[in-house]
Amino acid sequence: MDWEKELTEENFFAVYDVALDIHADLQLGQQPNIPMVPSLVKFRLLMPADGINMRDRYGNLRWKAMKFLEEKGVIRKIDLMQSGHRWQNRAKLQVNADIFKEVFASLETELRRRTELPERTPEAPLDSAVQKSAAPASTEFEKVTLLWLVHHIPLRLWLSALGIVFLIFVGGIHVGQLGFVREFLGKPSIIEQRAIEVPVLQGRIDRLTEAYNTNIRQITSQILQHEETAANRLSVLERDQHVKAADRLRALLDEEHKKYRAAVNDLKGLQDAK
Repeated sequence: MDWEKELTEENFFAVYDVALDIHADLQLGQQPNIPMVPSLVKFRLLMPADGINMRDRYGNLRWKAMKFLEEKGVIRKIDLMQSGHRWQNRAKLQVNADIFKEVFASLETELRRRTELPERTPEAPLDSAVQKSAAPASTEFEKVTLLWLVHHIPLRLWLSALGIVFLIFVGGIHVGQLGFVREFLGKPSIIEQRAIEVPVLQGRIDRLTEAYNTNIRQITSQILQHEETAANRLSVLERDQHVKAADRLRALLDEEHKKYRAAVNDLKGLQDAK
């Protein structure tokens, strides 16, 4: 059996994730009855963050893994048991125990192959003088893979790194507005840029207003859709999700108002300066 070696990282861990749940039930002499979306995520690669789309994606990956094992003869039958919410659905499985035992052992071997670091080949002893003059080659960077980073770097560090990059980007924008920097780069200063004709400024304001009105209509339409959906939902959880989505869109609507007013004031300021 070599198909496990050909699976991508995501597909392999999805299959192994399902196999672990099956193995846990068989170990206790029970017929496997596993959740579509487990409350405990064993492999962060399968659900990097919590959210509606991420949970649906995780459940879809596990469902595909079950169908894949069914095609391989490991699972004989899948009975999907519907619950109140799609994330609470469970799958009752009839498993060929002998085939599963062989497949699970192969998956364990493949997991070790993918995650264990390669052993260093012993090298011939060097002369002591050569050892002092030659610095040992570091293999630390060769050990760091994307999978290693996903498993070992906490999510808050990823967010901190993105925040630092964003601050550097914003800082670069502000520095680029300084007069001597723009002069060094051969760009006109802010004062020179303000010498713009009134029709040009009015055209910019018109385009800005048109884009603003389009955004407002779209956001307002989405708010109404979420409120209408929330009113028709029987499930408290789904209704709450749509209400929260509508609240987030209202905050976005307020932000659009502020951005529009600030942009119009800036353009009018250019007109007044002229």
